[in-house]
Amino acid sequence: MRVGDKRRLIIPPSLGYSEEGLMESVPKNAWLVYEVEAVKVR
Repeated sequence: MRVGDKRRLIIPPSLGYSEEGLMESVPKNAWLVYEVEAVKVR
């Protein structure tokens, strides 16, 4: 990615929190979706 680029990351439950979830924040077997933007490169 270059500065200013945006990506959507979709994480399946098997690579995320699976059947455990994360208390009440993330339900069990949830797909995680992140919107990411590169703002700085070192």
